[in-house]
Amino acid sequence: AMAALEMVDTFATLQQQFPEDERVGLAIGMHCGKVISGNVGHENRLDFTIIGDTVNVASRLQDIAAAGEIVISDAVREQLHGEFLTEDRGDAHLHGRTQALRIHRLLAIAEATLPQ
Repeated sequence: AMAALEMVDTFATLQQQFPEDERVGLAIGMHCGKVISGNVGHENRLDFTIIGDTVNVASRLQDIAAAGEIVISDAVREQLHGEFLTEDRGDAHLHGRTQALRIHRLLAIAEATLPQ
């Protein structure tokens, strides 16, 4: 979560170097769970990749996120243990899933978590 917040902040700063019509957006989707990782392909062309439902959900959340926004699943929010501020975005119906998924926006680190 901290890395995602820092990425959005750093990216926004870097974008200031470009004219407005040449800027691009950064959207982040985060989900947690089991994945399969490793080299996939033929021995002449192996690519390291990560696959599984967790990866698909994170990709769908990224699709939902607007530029400069971090969208997280309820599972990720639970793992944050209140150390970050989030905003409930309700249920999302993601492509390829039969049940809706509760999603949130990751906003900032909680003040109580900051070093004093």
